[in-house]
Amino acid sequence: MLEEELLKRLAILKEQAFMNATPNLALLKEIKGSLFKISKNKRDFLKPFVQELRKKLFESSTSIPGLDFEDFFTDSNSEVVLDNTETIEVAINDQEVEITFDELLKNLLICIQSTVIDLKGYAILKLSNQDYPKKYKIKVLYDDNYFYDPITKKITKKFDECDAISIEKFSNEIQKGIIPDTNLLCLVLLTSKIKNTLALESTKSALSIIVDSFDEFEYCTIKEFGNYQGKFYKRVVEKESFFDEIEYVTSKFLSNGKIDYEEEKIIKKTFKDFSSPVLSYKLLKSGNSGAKVVEVRPVKAHTIGQYDRRFIVKFSKIDKERKIKKESKNFSDFIKSFEGSDEYRCTYFETNIYEALKYDFAKSSSSINSYSFAQILDDPKNEFSHSPHELINEIFKVDIFSIWKEESLEKHKVYVRDLYLKYVNLEKIKNQVLIINGIAEPEFNQSEFKLNLDKLLNYELEINKKICHGDLHSENFFKDDKGRLFLIDFGHTNIEHSIIDHTSLECSIKFKHIPKYIKLDILLRIEDELLLDESFNSSFVLKEAVLRNDLLKYCEIIKQIRFNSIEFIINSNSKTEYYISLFFMTYRQVGYSDMNQLYALESAKKILNKIIIDLGL
Repeated sequence: MLEEELLKRLAILKEQAFMNATPNLALLKEIKGSLFKISKNKRDFLKPFVQELRKKLFESSTSIPGLDFEDFFTDSNSEVVLDNTETIEVAINDQEVEITFDELLKNLLICIQSTVIDLKGYAILKLSNQDYPKKYKIKVLYDDNYFYDPITKKITKKFDECDAISIEKFSNEIQKGIIPDTNLLCLVLLTSKIKNTLALESTKSALSIIVDSFDEFEYCTIKEFGNYQGKFYKRVVEKESFFDEIEYVTSKFLSNGKIDYEEEKIIKKTFKDFSSPVLSYKLLKSGNSGAKVVEVRPVKAHTIGQYDRRFIVKFSKIDKERKIKKESKNFSDFIKSFEGSDEYRCTYFETNIYEALKYDFAKSSSSINSYSFAQILDDPKNEFSHSPHELINEIFKVDIFSIWKEESLEKHKVYVRDLYLKYVNLEKIKNQVLIINGIAEPEFNQSEFKLNLDKLLNYELEINKKICHGDLHSENFFKDDKGRLFLIDFGHTNIEHSIIDHTSLECSIKFKHIPKYIKLDILLRIEDELLLDESFNSSFVLKEAVLRNDLLKYCEIIKQIRFNSIEFIINSNSKTEYYISLFFMTYRQVGYSDMNQLYALESAKKILNKIIIDLGL
């Protein structure tokens, strides 16, 4: 629109707005919207109009919320001329400079951080209208009966422009035409709606009225409390997603308080189609990938103390690697697609910042308790702790392992580097080696160990490949109280060296479970015995281990693992192939601070020396 045309239109609107004793606020808002559509550096032609408008507003004691004349022009100053004889002085407070929504949200989070972290049932909304300037007011919306005073008092101590009102009351005001004249940053506080469908629908309906009264809607999810750099929140503009989340968040209850609200939301979403309102869970582990794993037991609807079967939920924040998404694909490719594996079911879910997999495992539906192999090893009172080595025979005979062997076992000729560099971050581990040995990088690069490692990486050998779990350790398989074993965590499942599950599990036993108080020289003497091919015979006696009960059970487990690996080794008369895999899985442990790193490094050196001698390199 040309400047002259715009001025004519504004003049007409102004005249109409002030026709009566009480100015027409709707027309004044329209004028305000038109004024702010003009870039600040192009507003000079509006000075006569703005001066006249300011005079009219002053004379009628009227103000337009959000219209800041003091900073409307590029050369604005504290003096505004009303007519030829009259001026007023306007005090400008530098601290009242308009801040962005992001800055306001950041300041709000800093204000209430100690409180909001513990909240279970809240949402942060950005509600704005096109004809308002980019200024926001904080508003707390709460369910009836919500104890909102503590958090509201914190906010009002810091922010003058903040009020609290129930969701229902605010909705009623809007329906009566009492429309907010500013943009809002809303903190919505929600109570539980378990078994109360009417209350849930009432809250959703009231929130819908509120949201629909604004031109723009954003639902903001904080990525990490305390870290407000860059894009510290994720926004969603789909209203359906927001209302869907309200439903599954408020209609489910988790019985454990050890996780934060965003983690709770993703767990609840995985059970949103369940009639059970209560979900009992326990945290199983946090892996090296950063993902968490929980075991969930839905309480059966309309019962007291009766549970549905257990489920495993694995979840993590959404990032560039999308490991959970990849695991979902692995499940589809290597488990779901094979006939006979239908007892394992996996479903993918995501919220604004988390993604998750819900596993329905091949286990007894009537079981009450289940234990990871790690729990069985570490608890002498566990009902299965008396014969942990026998569980090794069982785990490698579970249906899914049998299916993988039957369907995918094939011979391949490969270079070692193509087999294992995906598992071993050589640069990361080298840095740990430098620290452990107290040496500089040039010394490491010239060492016999590094020269032998390079030789091994370039060695070509014939092996069996098959679908493998890929990350088999003591916390990735369970036994329930009905005696059934089942696997979890298929993030690394793929076609790999057929014995990698065996060598990975052996390393888990050695470097995580063997007590760290045992002297290194004793552990290395046992390692010397384990370098004998006889150690693949379950009847082989390790002399050092016999002397100590705190070592014996772990050595028995390792022997059983090795015995179970023999059928997958190309040449059963030579165990070098096993030691090659074991070396890389052992060297890998040097990079993990929760493992016995010194033991792993010295063990890796011994295994590598044996391999180089056996291969004549």
